[in-house]
Amino acid sequence: QMTGFTFTTKAVVVGGGTPNSCTITGYTGSGGDVVIPNGVTTIGKGIFQFNNSITSVVIPDSVTTIGVSAFSFCPNIESISISDSVTSIGKNAFYYCNSLSTVYYGGTAAEWADISIDSTGNDKLTSATVYYYSETEPALNEDETAYDGNYWHFVEGEIVIWVKETV
Repeated sequence: QMTGFTFTTKAVVVGGGTPNSCTITGYTGSGGDVVIPNGVTTIGKGIFQFNNSITSVVIPDSVTTIGVSAFSFCPNIESISISDSVTSIGKNAFYYCNSLSTVYYGGTAAEWADISIDSTGNDKLTSATVYYYSETEPALNEDETAYDGNYWHFVEGEIVIWVKETV
């Protein structure tokens, strides 16, 4: 579900080792948007920590684990896109990510609740607004004034939040 992302500017595709490399380590680059390449299964311990230039992160379908302190002290990350393949997020993975306010998750609310998120140092992640993927228009709330939850979808490869049109 998370494939086909396109970014207009500042995109940095992070690679390392072979295309089928299982763990991504040793990132020293800079750039606003970080796109982890598909094929990576683990985002290694502390790999992106202390990076002031990252503003958004895209985590693809192949990733199952976000390691300890992976994005700690990245104060300018505002949004992350997390595939529904992620099953665990380590301690302090998003520690001191004080700008983090939005998560685009590739699955349902129930699947999000099933992710093992270490409670230590991940308060910005767990308090962020989470939007769940919905390819089709989501169900409405009881009074039919808004959607029953927060949802997003792709429009021409870009993330678009579902917003109820008012008449």
